[in-house]
Amino acid sequence: MATPAKSERANSRTVVLLRDSDRKKLEKLAAKEKVSSGEIIRRSLDTYKTLEARIRKEEEEKMMESTLVMLMDALEGANRSLANTCKRLDELHLQLNP
Repeated sequence: MATPAKSERANSRTVVLLRDSDRKKLEKLAAKEKVSSGEIIRRSLDTYKTLEARIRKEEEEKMMESTLVMLMDALEGANRSLANTCKRLDELHLQLNP
């Protein structure tokens, strides 16, 4: 992973209490990736933000899809009503002009 730009470098310290099992996982992952534990946590935050955005986008897409289905149903109903009206007008026209 690329090194962050100078303005993006870590510049504050935060104490995080972890369970021993979580600390071991964090240290193992950091060693595997050859980065600091802090970098693993920063990457996790970035991944979390990305996941949050993806979930929000999926929810918006579902809402738009259901809105589209409702609009299509309404349009089908309007088309049926218009077809019935045209049919009735044709019948009336035939009655008025035998």
